[in-house]
Amino acid sequence: MSNIATILLKDVKSYFSSMTAYVLTTIFLILSGFFFSSAVSYFSFYSFQLSSQPYLAQQGLNLTEAVVGNLFFNMSVILLLMMPIITMRTLAEEQKQGTFELLMTYPVNESEIVLGKFLSTFIVFIIMLLPTIAHLLLLKAVGGNFEWGVVATSYFGVILLGTAFLSIGIFASSLTENQIVSAVIAFGFLLILWMIAWLNEFLPPETSAWANDFSLIRHLEEFLKGIVELKHVAYYALFSVFFLFLTIWRLESRRWVR
Repeated sequence: MSNIATILLKDVKSYFSSMTAYVLTTIFLILSGFFFSSAVSYFSFYSFQLSSQPYLAQQGLNLTEAVVGNLFFNMSVILLLMMPIITMRTLAEEQKQGTFELLMTYPVNESEIVLGKFLSTFIVFIIMLLPTIAHLLLLKAVGGNFEWGVVATSYFGVILLGTAFLSIGIFASSLTENQIVSAVIAFGFLLILWMIAWLNEFLPPETSAWANDFSLIRHLEEFLKGIVELKHVAYYALFSVFFLFLTIWRLESRRWVR
């Protein structure tokens, strides 16, 4: 456990001693703020339309779904782009600079290295995510009436989705010494797993359910509605564990090859 903590603290310090974490957090907050303000503006405009045209009122208007749900969905899309950048340096940089071999001379095993790297990126991710609470507090301050329970489940879902992104990003970083290549590989994998559910209309009925089961975004949808089901939690947990295991196996194979 002490080895994991040492690697974790070293990597977190490395992120925040450079501009990486600050730039990514700033970009993430700007983009999420833009989409949030756009959703609020659209909701306000549509509310005005309802007040002036009562016959439209039967269509209904839900702040939680129209603004809060929209905010978290857009945050997940932004994270799809951000996470490969956060993870690209975790192992690729160690291999390029030759510090990975030095690290392996210490009394530390591959699983401790991977868990330390994963937890350090997870902390950076959480720090990046926390300021988005300000969007919701501002909305509440101006009289917005939404369900905090849905907010809680949405954050939980986005955090689970983020851990899945991180695990595949770290695995991609173990495959190459080039950080850019690592980011491209991770983004490619994530994009395929994100879009696979969109292929349903082109797939026969017997395989469309399979596509939904493997889609990263389909498992998030229930969280954004305030529903937490064990199967969705298990999907993200097993997804993350699987790719962390593959990363450990990859590092162990390097030891045997050498």
